[in-house]
Amino acid sequence: MNTDTPVAIAPLTPVYFGDGRPNDAGETDFGAGRFPPSPRTLQGLVRTTLLRSVRGLELGRGADPKAIAGLVGPPEHLPEGWQIRGPWPARWSEKPAGTARHLEPWLPAPGWLARQRNGKLHRLKLIAAGDLRADTSASRLMIGEGDFPRAWLSPADVWLVLNGQEPREPALDLPPFVGREPHTGLQLDADKRAARESMLYTLDFYRFAESSGLALRLSASLPSGIQRRSLSTGSASLGAKNRAARLLQVEEWSDDFARAVAGKHLPTAPAEKARFLVWATTPVFARNPLDPGLSQLSHAGAHLEILSAAIGSPQSIGGFSMAAGHSGVSRRYLSPGSAWLVELRGGNASSRHALLRDLHDSCLLGDDPAERTFGFGHALVALTPNSWSDA
Repeated sequence: MNTDTPVAIAPLTPVYFGDGRPNDAGETDFGAGRFPPSPRTLQGLVRTTLLRSVRGLELGRGADPKAIAGLVGPPEHLPEGWQIRGPWPARWSEKPAGTARHLEPWLPAPGWLARQRNGKLHRLKLIAAGDLRADTSASRLMIGEGDFPRAWLSPADVWLVLNGQEPREPALDLPPFVGREPHTGLQLDADKRAARESMLYTLDFYRFAESSGLALRLSASLPSGIQRRSLSTGSASLGAKNRAARLLQVEEWSDDFARAVAGKHLPTAPAEKARFLVWATTPVFARNPLDPGLSQLSHAGAHLEILSAAIGSPQSIGGFSMAAGHSGVSRRYLSPGSAWLVELRGGNASSRHALLRDLHDSCLLGDDPAERTFGFGHALVALTPNSWSDA
């Protein structure tokens, strides 16, 4: 039986999250990094932490790849039935020491919101784009008026947005507990043991305030020998250059986040042709951005018809395989916050409700089932405002 385990990770120093692409040092070189880190980064932390709890297991040069894969799966995917959700930046109250209470993950604002001049976010009206399946060109991406928002929502505002309302807090480029901190370095010549000429570089590190960091959820039935409590105590390595981070015992989620992921806002008997918004909170790998697999989902005759989409600029995500000793393939992903306006068709009220529940708080978006187990393609289902009923 799978058990849902919340994980809180508190960096002890500023941390840099790369995207797998090489950064060649030079006078004008700048590594912007990625915030938050991709799900691929955090699944490595989860696996390594779990493996370190196994007595007698060698993780160095003498490691047995088959034994490791038997415990936490091969590098390409997690074991069957395992699921990571997240990561998201989060803050909490730490009382007593080592315990995260009222854990508050912040989520990227969805694409049907736009930034106003006063710094607030307001709704856009997504215009139905006709038969999206007949035209997959970028010109058919309907994003309303204004730029795709780059902002973060507190759990309280997430709950409002899921209920078809506008967020109350100002739009923030970063959560209030995270700050950018550029670090300048000098590339060294390993043979000469001296600095290389004109080889300055700057990386965009992120500093987390006290009682804040990253949060994720692991749903897994762990094999014998792995200690689940290893994810809630001790330390772990995070980001580039293996910066130290603490692992905390999570006492509970904040009330707003808990009811948001529980889907308590979803109607129990949605009508035929009822409309909803699907909101990606993590990157999505989809060859067709207009349909990241939504039209393939069904439940007892109920299915989804995609009417419109709000898609952020694609981003490249790569990685480095410690097991293989080389960089992975860099692929283009839809940005977190990408969203789709969908209509429920077919089935009955019960099957339509079940389809919404299957999709909400799931990782079903995207073309790669293996990557979805890492946390890519996480979706929330939001109600549409009444003003959109005739969109």
